Amino acid sequence: MALTLHYPREPWVYESFLNVLKDSLSFPTAAPTPTTIVGGIAEGELVGGCMCLLTDSIGTPWSLETEGKLLLIEDVDENAHRVDAMLSHLLNSGLAAKAAGFVIGEMTRTDERGDKDIGIKPWREIFTERLAPLGKPMIIDLPFGHAKNMLSLPLGIRARLDADAGSLTYLESLCA
Repeated sequence: MALTLHYPREPWVYESFLNVLKDSLSFPTAAPTPTTIVGGIAEGELVGGCMCLLTDSIGTPWSLETEGKLLLIEDVDENAHRVDAMLSHLLNSGLAAKAAGFVIGEMTRTDERGDKDIGIKPWREIFTERLAPLGKPMIIDLPFGHAKNMLSLPLGIRARLDADAGSLTYLESLCA
């Protein structure tokens, strides 16, 4: 994703990227604050990424392990009914229920791709309807994914999700 920094971005995007390179894992204060869907605090290793790749790996030797972890989800150019289907797959596989909490990024261009023949539901509403009943801490619209302005988020290290404050804090270094 570093190649995307070639195009003009908000200053906080560059700051986030440089912070990760320097192993200073604090978020820029100018970055947008996410919205709390389910309050609470959860800690765990950060895992996840592009939702279509996560769900495509289910049932393979490379399936994502989510138990006790913070699950990050984003995607690009998916129709809303596909987002709903992929969330159903995560729920039916048990992977969503095992997660400690959810950090939802951008579903870039999903709302614009709605199919009027089968009904159009905004992706934020789909995530809320599907994941909120699990009762796990959940934020939405943390700026990461395939959006123009996004945070650099290292995976595989422990973090604390404070959904009430809309914050994600890294608990260990990349160099640990």
